[in-house]
Amino acid sequence: MSVATAERGEGILTRTVVQFFVGGLAVFTAAFFLLASIPRSEYDGIATLTGWAVVAVVIAVPSMIGAMIIGMPLRLAPAWRSLWLAHGEITVVGVILGMGACVAGAVTGQAGFGALIAGWVLLTFSIAHFVWPSRWRRRPAGPLEQSHLQT
Repeated sequence: MSVATAERGEGILTRTVVQFFVGGLAVFTAAFFLLASIPRSEYDGIATLTGWAVVAVVIAVPSMIGAMIIGMPLRLAPAWRSLWLAHGEITVVGVILGMGACVAGAVTGQAGFGALIAGWVLLTFSIAHFVWPSRWRRRPAGPLEQSHLQT
């Protein structure tokens, strides 16, 4: 789907569902590794891994649902949608800053709980509404570039 098609609102439901599941997988993975990074005194193998996976699902699903609901104006309001699709760099920066805050919060322990929560909200919202920046997409080679490719 092209950006122009998405700006007109065609395929919003499809894009939202795909982004929910793909983003949910990314959020689940982040939650799992953040849970694994928390220092503990005991590790009993497969039961611990299973527990982390269950807790990661319990954290990821409501987080994605909340981020999708809060971000619905980005998808439904044409002016906001075109702005969102034109400036995908914001979501990339949001993912990077959110993950950085989550890691910093997890490393500092109890003292960084606020940073962990703020980073998680930013990370989840940015992943739920992630758009690859249009300026970073590969453009077809023009005549000048094509002549260099052939030699």
